[in-house]
Amino acid sequence: MKTYEEWLEEFRKKIKENYEHIRLDKQLAGYVYEVPKPATVLPKGSGPIGAFSIVEGEPLPEPYVFSIQELLLKT
Repeated sequence: MKTYEEWLEEFRKKIKENYEHIRLDKQLAGYVYEVPKPATVLPKGSGPIGAFSIVEGEPLPEPYVFSIQELLLKT
């Protein structure tokens, strides 16, 4: 008959195995190496990010400004 510690260790092992099985970060990171040419223009933004509730009589929140940033790649 199994003890509580043995059941718990078996449960932990199964959780860790399944967690490693369903992780996507390693799969998605692999796509980085498949890009034929790195991007030289990236989106750049400034200002607060998020949803705001606008209350009557109060000033509007600062707008989020979207622009682009060109990268200088060393070759």
